[in-house]
Amino acid sequence: MKLTARILVWLLTLCPAAALARSPYIVDDAGITDAGQIQIPGWFSRSDKGEDLGVAAMQFQTLKNLETTLQAARDIGNGNDVTQLTLQEKYLWHPAADGWTSSFAGGINYDTVAGKVSGGYAYAPFTFAVNKAVNLSLDAGWQYANGTDKNYATWGANVALKATDAIGLTGEVFGKNTGRPGEQAGISWQNAGQSFIADAVYGRDIDGNPGNWGTVGLTFVF
Repeated sequence: MKLTARILVWLLTLCPAAALARSPYIVDDAGITDAGQIQIPGWFSRSDKGEDLGVAAMQFQTLKNLETTLQAARDIGNGNDVTQLTLQEKYLWHPAADGWTSSFAGGINYDTVAGKVSGGYAYAPFTFAVNKAVNLSLDAGWQYANGTDKNYATWGANVALKATDAIGLTGEVFGKNTGRPGEQAGISWQNAGQSFIADAVYGRDIDGNPGNWGTVGLTFVF
């Protein structure tokens, strides 16, 4: 789910450990990590504008239905050198039932270069089980950027298709109340024990400006 400091904030706020909520996608689903489980997602993105982004995160339940995410991201290239840390809490208030799931999440971003909090955000994801193979996730939220002292409304929609037990296909569109929307699409593979997930993603305009992004990601589940 780019990369000037503004772009980095955009990615971290809309995909705090993104989709899958555990992958490189921007739009989060409503689920959380299972109790007693730890997920470690990471991904690397490169744009055709000469910018690179590396992200690593850890996710786990701290209390019942409450997931904590710790994330670090580094943006290098095209004149940028930004490192940002994110702490997010996500509460599952409507577990999967009646074909839908919902939660609420919020977090803060810390710029290690500037040595201060760079922004905050909150959002509510809703996931609907269209059928056994297709999930639709919708996000609506708010973002504050300390550098510009501005508030933004954020939104996103994501469709995830389980093509086989091992292969998944995902497409999404997302944006905020200013700028042009972006989109991404990708394929994922997971092993039989579901302890390892690999992602390959292609996106355009993910920072609100023309540009193409390629991303590869890995998620380890313990």
